Amino acid sequence: MEKYDWPGNCEKLTVLKVNPEIWCKLLHATRDSEQRLADLQKTLVNVSVALTKSTASLLNIKANHTSSDAELQQQLANLVANNMDTFATLCSDQTKFE
Repeated sequence: MEKYDWPGNCEKLTVLKVNPEIWCKLLHATRDSEQRLADLQKTLVNVSVALTKSTASLLNIKANHTSSDAELQQQLANLVANNMDTFATLCSDQTKFE
């Protein structure tokens, strides 16, 4: 995921950490569970960044494509729609874990 720069307008796209004073008082099983959830959230955030970059590239190609090739325009529109649907699904699923 290091090859994907974080978008400048997504600074709040992070995984929250438990307060250290609270963390040390949690049971071992609770800490393990919390760590697994944080790992899942980190994966979802990283996938979201990659999807955002991919969608931005597709939108750029679509906007700068000067040909009247309707089939290419439709394929690009479908790819953008698929990426946006995937991103929306990731965002809505992540809120279930909060």
